[in-house]
Amino acid sequence: MPFNNQRADKTAHAEFIKNPDFQRLVDQSDYLEEPTPESGTQLASEYVPVSSDSEPLPNFVHASDGSFYESSVSQRMLSTKVGYVKVSSLMLDVEKYLSLGSGESTRYIDPFKKNALEQDVRALALSLPSANLRYKRSDNVADGFRQRLYEEFINSKTKLPEAGSLLETLFRLASWGGGKQGVISAEEKYIFVHQCPSCGEQPHNNVFGEKGFAISERDGDTKCSNCGITIYPTDSLRLHETITDHGGLSGGLSRIMNVSEHLLIAHTILDCLLGEYVSALSDICFFVDGPLAFFGQPAWLHRPMQRLIHATNSKLKSLGQLPMMMIGIQKQGVVAEHAQMIRKYLPRDHFRFVDDEYRNRFLSPVKDEQIFGYETYYGQDLIYHTERGNVFVLGVPYPFKDKTGSSFKQEKADIAFYTDLGRVFEMVKIFESDLYEGSLVPVIIAHRNASISRLPGGKVLDIATRIAFDQKNKDKTKIK
Repeated sequence: MPFNNQRADKTAHAEFIKNPDFQRLVDQSDYLEEPTPESGTQLASEYVPVSSDSEPLPNFVHASDGSFYESSVSQRMLSTKVGYVKVSSLMLDVEKYLSLGSGESTRYIDPFKKNALEQDVRALALSLPSANLRYKRSDNVADGFRQRLYEEFINSKTKLPEAGSLLETLFRLASWGGGKQGVISAEEKYIFVHQCPSCGEQPHNNVFGEKGFAISERDGDTKCSNCGITIYPTDSLRLHETITDHGGLSGGLSRIMNVSEHLLIAHTILDCLLGEYVSALSDICFFVDGPLAFFGQPAWLHRPMQRLIHATNSKLKSLGQLPMMMIGIQKQGVVAEHAQMIRKYLPRDHFRFVDDEYRNRFLSPVKDEQIFGYETYYGQDLIYHTERGNVFVLGVPYPFKDKTGSSFKQEKADIAFYTDLGRVFEMVKIFESDLYEGSLVPVIIAHRNASISRLPGGKVLDIATRIAFDQKNKDKTKIK
């Protein structure tokens, strides 16, 4: 690492370029390649035409997106930081969106209608201790972060009428996770934390019959029998494991953002399920930024999320309602890059599921005994080439309660099990945009409200953070 204001050597790159190890790395590496015209044509023949669906579309769209940022507390303490995470959600009326044109014969948008359409936006803003910042006199950054995250989950700003706080939703999801992360015992919900986040203690408990800490919803937290620190139910997400005292959250902010986006959707679904308006879910299409998956330490949430969606659609079916729609939008990544490479070969209004065999041929190896996304995904990826020539990488929820059974590897990519694809493609056609590659209008609006730009947004956060901590230092000096 350089000293402050020290500049790099202008020739430091030469050792890499001249080094024969670099060329060996290139020669011995496999990576995504653009298909030849012959292979592209062959690949395109595997895509199938979209079938029309006469069923009515949802009248509302719920879109969400998130962003994150880190600010130093002072110019003299650049290594001491605060982490910011913002998740915005938008509820959009489809009929009002379709009426945005000023008249039938014009292609121009009425700006007043557009502004009115974007008013129903909500945001969850999290402020978290990062590098070298010990919250509430905690012994280290990770312990302070754990407490702060717990406080954010019980904060009244996350409460919904029926679902309660975000922590209550986490308890419900944990108890639906197949016994690995939580249970319901004697009508009491428990979350399981496998070991103490501080000392690694793993006591035997009677609730789960294995080692770890069982935290009841009534108690809210527990104490480690070895080191005495407080253990929170949010520790089950293991987000604190991404933190180091000096490095702070670093890559952990993106994981916190990802978990928050998906948890807020589950929070909304549960609020409808627990209330008297479950039928409303049949009239909503959820657009999710990214694949339908949880990654890293909180990946266990994909199991209860899959169960929640299946339970919701089963309930709607019993009421004679259409299923709830959820669509993941992948803007980046290897599948999105592959889709752009093959777009010129694909027939329009055609699609294909990205099954394991497809990944093995064109993206990355998947062994026969393995199932891609088994520990992370709750939905199936597909590539769709629209009538207008845009290509999308979409995700649709698995239509199964869980991933048990030897046939899941084949059935998860079997079109016959996905009865709502026609409506999915119709929703994409309505909202597809030429503004960015693979973009949809609701996600664009949600991102615009969530994104923290370097200038001026990030700069303002930098200034506000430093002013707040400078004021704190002045107040401490006055007290002395």
